[in-house]
Amino acid sequence: MHYLFLLLVILMPISASGAGRASPAPWVWFAADASNPAGTSVPGVALDPEARGAFVDSRPYVIGNRHFRLIYHVFDSRAASPMGFCGAGREIYLSVYDVGQLVPVERIRTLVSSCLQSLSLASQETGCAGSEFDFSSVVLLADELTISWADTGQGGAFKRRYLIRNGHFFLQASTAEAE
Repeated sequence: MHYLFLLLVILMPISASGAGRASPAPWVWFAADASNPAGTSVPGVALDPEARGAFVDSRPYVIGNRHFRLIYHVFDSRAASPMGFCGAGREIYLSVYDVGQLVPVERIRTLVSSCLQSLSLASQETGCAGSEFDFSSVVLLADELTISWADTGQGGAFKRRYLIRNGHFFLQASTAEAE
């Protein structure tokens, strides 16, 4: 009976984490301030000096023999004009780092959310509490990175699919999503 309890304790975190399938990740916030000189939890990766902070996807991704980490850098839309258009808004860039080397290499950086460009990830438009910082519509699975955006009123919802070859990301398709 004691062994059964031990087995359940070991297996519970694996089943709860959604290992092996695309699921929302716990994103950890790192503020850009004097109390956090290292920047992120990823060794060798620092915050962008202009960033307000970053969300780090706590899951490591292994594709082939490469190890990747996802970091979402958060910037103020108009830091110099906080009372103007998008003064309290945010610009969020996704960076994917190849961390399987001595020095991590940023393999791709793309804008995923923007007040200035009326751009939001599909997962950020659910209306649920905290959805502003929900990055679950960014999926890195097998040898693909897929990003799904919401209908912004300027052309509808769309999706981009990148193929990963030898650690590099290649835009495969950018498609409109059906309503």
